[in-house]
Amino acid sequence: MNQFQKFHTKNDWENIDVTSINREQSHSQWGAYESAEQAASCNPTISKWTKCLDGSWKFAYYSKPTIVDPFWKSGYDHSNWKEIMVPGNWETQGYGEPIYTNTMYPWNHYSKDKHIIYPKNTEGVRGLPNPPYIPEENPTGCYFRKFNVPGDWLDREIFIHFKGVETAFYLWINGKEVGYSQDSKLPSEFNITPFVSEGENTIAVQVMRFADSTYLEDQDYWYLSGIYRSVYLYAKPKARIVDWKIDAIPDLHYGFGMVKADVVINRFNGFANYKVKLDILDMKDQLLASGTSDINPQAEYRAYEKPTANTARIQIKVENITQWTPETPALYKAIMTLISPEGENVDFESCRIGFKKIEVVNGVILLNGKRLIVRGVNRHEHEAHGGRTVTVEHMIDEIKLMKRLGINSVRTCHYPDDPIWYDLCDEWGLLVVCECNLETHGVKGALTHNPAWGTNFLERAIRMVLTHKNHPSIYSWSLGNESGVGANHAAMAGWIKEYDPTRLCQYESGRPGKNISDIRGNMYAPQKYIMHMLTDTKDTRPIVLVEYLYQIRNAGGGMYKFYELVENYERFQGGYIWDWKDKCLVARTAEGKEYFAYGGDFDENEKDWECPYFMTNNGIVLPDLTLKPVALEVKQIYCPIIIEEIEEINPENPWILDENKGKYRIKNRNLVLDTKNYEVSYAIRENGYIVKTGLLELPYLKAGEETTISFSADLEKKANAEYHVEFSVKYAIDTRFAQAGYELACYQFRLDGGEYQYNLDAADDLQNSVDIKEQEKLLKVEGTDFEVTFDKTTGVINSYLKKGVEYIVNGPVECFTRPWSGIDAEDGWGLYSVWKVFDDKNTIPALKKFKAEALGNTKAVIETIREVKFTCNPYGILIFTVYTISGDGKIKVQTTFNIASSLQHLPRVGVEMVLPEGFETLEYYGRGPVENYRDRKHSAKLGVFKNNIENEHFAFIPPSENGGHEETRWLTLTNGEGRAIKIASPVPFHFDVHHNTIEDYKNAKHDHELIRRKECYLHIDVAHSGIGSDMGWSTFLPDSERVKAQNYIMEFTICAE
Repeated sequence: MNQFQKFHTKNDWENIDVTSINREQSHSQWGAYESAEQAASCNPTISKWTKCLDGSWKFAYYSKPTIVDPFWKSGYDHSNWKEIMVPGNWETQGYGEPIYTNTMYPWNHYSKDKHIIYPKNTEGVRGLPNPPYIPEENPTGCYFRKFNVPGDWLDREIFIHFKGVETAFYLWINGKEVGYSQDSKLPSEFNITPFVSEGENTIAVQVMRFADSTYLEDQDYWYLSGIYRSVYLYAKPKARIVDWKIDAIPDLHYGFGMVKADVVINRFNGFANYKVKLDILDMKDQLLASGTSDINPQAEYRAYEKPTANTARIQIKVENITQWTPETPALYKAIMTLISPEGENVDFESCRIGFKKIEVVNGVILLNGKRLIVRGVNRHEHEAHGGRTVTVEHMIDEIKLMKRLGINSVRTCHYPDDPIWYDLCDEWGLLVVCECNLETHGVKGALTHNPAWGTNFLERAIRMVLTHKNHPSIYSWSLGNESGVGANHAAMAGWIKEYDPTRLCQYESGRPGKNISDIRGNMYAPQKYIMHMLTDTKDTRPIVLVEYLYQIRNAGGGMYKFYELVENYERFQGGYIWDWKDKCLVARTAEGKEYFAYGGDFDENEKDWECPYFMTNNGIVLPDLTLKPVALEVKQIYCPIIIEEIEEINPENPWILDENKGKYRIKNRNLVLDTKNYEVSYAIRENGYIVKTGLLELPYLKAGEETTISFSADLEKKANAEYHVEFSVKYAIDTRFAQAGYELACYQFRLDGGEYQYNLDAADDLQNSVDIKEQEKLLKVEGTDFEVTFDKTTGVINSYLKKGVEYIVNGPVECFTRPWSGIDAEDGWGLYSVWKVFDDKNTIPALKKFKAEALGNTKAVIETIREVKFTCNPYGILIFTVYTISGDGKIKVQTTFNIASSLQHLPRVGVEMVLPEGFETLEYYGRGPVENYRDRKHSAKLGVFKNNIENEHFAFIPPSENGGHEETRWLTLTNGEGRAIKIASPVPFHFDVHHNTIEDYKNAKHDHELIRRKECYLHIDVAHSGIGSDMGWSTFLPDSERVKAQNYIMEFTICAE
């Protein structure tokens, strides 16, 4: 402890009264520019008065801070230290271990140390966290490097700026104690002028993994440590611009905007003799407006009419502006110049601004006077290789992909991001909810209820707003996440609303009132509760769900309800999907192959005992930004150009529903863009095949408008054929994130026509006879060129040969289970306990009847009755099957499933067939090409599609249910010699086909562990459960999407070709 006595008399990292020592007040991003012209670049890295300290640093790792050597002292030998890259987390560079938890704090809860407390003094149970104390074993990283200070810097004030350090750290310059800081997601800055000299200097940083602030940073995320964002030096003039707050508000009726800038300078004798000049430029550096103001020497009681002390207020009218929206992210430049009494320009700063107005009118959020629809997603700051360190290039890739998916807003869950992220959102056009670095999930609301922690809560809110206040992309400040609700949150909200009335202030946990949150954002609100909020006459705040459509394994059903709510209820204004990207870290197999790892994969000492280890993986994209199937559903529903088939009541006879076939409604749900930016092509399908294509003349619609069009197929239709038209909405022009022709959505509608003709029934064939041959355990049905073999002990086909080619090696046999999904992700999750009954390991099948007889000499009929009983349930299922085998080798399968209603509901009702190696090419007439389920199929078209079996698999992390296709009429699987097996049904069915068994999927933790078998496993279902979520938590499964325990009848025909 001796080395810390100069800082404080007890551990600063366990003292809630010490959140920093000598840290500068937060402020807008400095550029320390050399001139106004340079400031116009708005690039804070190019001035000679800035220096980046990123790169290789010396590093040593200790198990706890109390054993750290005095490495900061002059003469200490660092030659044996390793090298580490800054920015970066030390866990991703070979030191310590990453730890993932959801709500629990990442330490031993059986400990007898003071960080764990036992309220009832019970032995042998987990204790409770005991804020502010943390474990004595507290991994500590020590950083050291040298840097040079030019001689001309010594005439200035020199600051060191850490963009992000996790969790708490001490700083020494040239062996001298400089300061201490907490709050790992906001910049920390120190004035190091007294400590530096010309030429070579040293910097030493000691980072502790845990601190009392860890109790405030219990986000559902990895615990990672170190200097993970960039480090800079700034040299500012003695008289300098310190901070600025710029409000740029458009006039909604005329073409101008008003800029109000409060520019703060430092205090020194004579500061009020200086002036501040403000120039507003467009992005081509054309001067649009300019103004100059004196510095106010002393504050008044209020800061509304006059600025506060040492602040200049400049108000400028800017004509002919373009408003900032996520569709039109028009930016301007604000250049600030500090002018000395002698007229010398002594300091220059700048930032980009955008003219926008956010307000709530009659319970509706308006952006620039128009109703806002939030098509949002939650985003953690994460990259699989870098952990918390994310490159600018990767950020841009993320944004471009978000824009292509129709996403217009991001919630920075659950902390402020790297300042560069906000710059990019300003530029590319993403609205942002900037969230405070505050989550106390592991102690729930204990800290917001505790006045002792009040200053910690408030400080985090203040520093967040001061740092990011000038970004036009930010439309709402969030008070954090899952920390209960109490007086400390009220203090945060009060400060924010007073300081920045131009934005919303929001919070969700504990259902806060109007004094704390401007919106109602209930995460994962069930549909019934959403309707309750919409009909609540006492609380008419806008509804923007802070989290919805929870992703884990494979999930995301019910997304279409988002559109229905947004369209039908004005106060329902969207929400933020949980979440954007699977938050894996890269690990290696024993053979050195990289794979995406999650909690528990690093043999961590502490693991989450309450939640799945893979709960890091909640994205609609994989860690490498590969789209998951649900992302295509999101893109479809988030498309702002909507095409609907009109179904209206006939005004002449309200008892008749006039479907108005051929009439469609087109809606433009953009904020500002008209339909000139889009084009629509059409395709007509006949029995799934495209027979005609063309361009649809898209009417001109301004944002918010809608109209009705007529469309005629102009096609000679065949009897016994079904027809569909699909309208593809595409970009007509290149954008920064997508090329012309990129498809935003595809809307498909049924056209007048017949029904698809089911034509695989075997005709009476007097020339091809069949013969039934029985053996002790086998029964064979033989024809001229085929042989079907049944196992008499099971009643199941175990061989189907035709012309010397094996087509089936087992089945069809009943199947009621499927791989895990978001509904039953693991033991204890959702419907796991209901559905585990149907696992193969919990079933006891038995043959009750096997009968074979000939129908003349051209057909054989095999009747079986199988019974499935369950090891953990007294109820069973009877399966009655009739196989009719004709002389041409076709097999008609008719199955009745008698399912006891006491079984509630099932994952699926259907059969499994095993096909031998080689049948790799898949063609089918059903919904595709993307996988789909009964509650997630708006992005899938009904048509004929081709694929191969390997590509039917999607590599969810961990392996999960995937590859389903609804409303299938027929499918074929073909081998390399062109031999095919075709399955068709008079009633549409669900199918999937893989090179893996269901148990393979259930047993594999990672895709590289998933067994790839030579055979393929084909499932044909008369009923298949939805994928779950109902637009909420992944376990929600409404009755309409369940496979209820009742009787089902299934029929299909197998034909080998």
